[in-house]
Amino acid sequence: AGGRGPHLVVAPASVVDNWIREFGNWCAGTLRVAKYHGAQKARLAKQHELDEDGFDVLVTTYAYFEGDGEAARLDRQWLHTKRW
Repeated sequence: AGGRGPHLVVAPASVVDNWIREFGNWCAGTLRVAKYHGAQKARLAKQHELDEDGFDVLVTTYAYFEGDGEAARLDRQWLHTKRW
């Protein structure tokens, strides 16, 4: 796709779906946009999927940067492996 990436969009959970919809409206077919949000088990599966398939834009929420728990730490660890 276009410029260098991947790109990270961090937004309030209430607007994550709006971001996904807008990328679909404006960049359909040109960017691989993924939503990283949901239950811990689903996020782990999404990590494996994204590592295998790749992506251009990842849309996620602030929650994974704010939490002190093990799940948030693992999310941050995975996010940190990417070259944003």
